[in-house]
Amino acid sequence: MYLEDSRLSKERKALALLNADIERLEQELAKKKNDYWQRVAALGPKVSPAEKSATAEKSTESEMELAEAAPVAKPAEAERAPKPSKKASRKEPEATEEEETEEAEEEETDPMLEELLEVVRGRKEGLRAEDIRTELGWEKSELKRVVDAALESGQLSKKGDRRSTTYHAR
Repeated sequence: MYLEDSRLSKERKALALLNADIERLEQELAKKKNDYWQRVAALGPKVSPAEKSATAEKSTESEMELAEAAPVAKPAEAERAPKPSKKASRKEPEATEEEETEEAEEEETDPMLEELLEVVRGRKEGLRAEDIRTELGWEKSELKRVVDAALESGQLSKKGDRRSTTYHAR
């Protein structure tokens, strides 16, 4: 029994040493990542090859100074380049009321919407989405787009939740 205890204690010591080594390596890796992202953030979004090579040759002392002085940069922030400003040379004219009503009429005259409303109007008890799809032979995404538009415009109403939802024409 004494031999088993001594073997277990040796294994525990070895395991403790391994855990300590793992923690040390994790800390070193985290420090190197932090240093890298700080250098990337300090260089900015546009870096010439000469600048890249110059930063790669920096001594460890200057890297330590940089790590202490610069704030920690997140990888996503460092990789993100500033978006160019979108300044239009000409100001786009605002839509008039007539144009807005024309656009609304165009949306209302969607042939798929008319077809959907025609099918639903024929059923007083309403129809489920699956039944509408099979009757019209549409894809799920097509049906969803048309039903959402009809609900938004108030031409269709719905009752129930999830699979028990039925759609009724108004």
